[in-house]
Amino acid sequence: RRQRQMCIRDRVNRIKEIRLEKSITITELSNITGVSRTTIYKLEEQKSNPSLETISRISSGLKERPEKIFNFSVIQELQKEEA
Repeated sequence: RRQRQMCIRDRVNRIKEIRLEKSITITELSNITGVSRTTIYKLEEQKSNPSLETISRISSGLKERPEKIFNFSVIQELQKEEA
């Protein structure tokens, strides 16, 4: 199960990939979105699941549709496993 979780976590979001494509630092994204640098780092490292508010802020800050950044079916699966 743990190995399966790690494979799933690798696909939860593409924040870092998109942020780097746009040459935006974590600090800049934090300033743009109001989401803390720590939270952004944890999301990029797949150590945290985002709230709807955070999804909205990051998507807006990166100027991308939420579904391009976040894999919602995987987030739902992880939330079920944690419950």
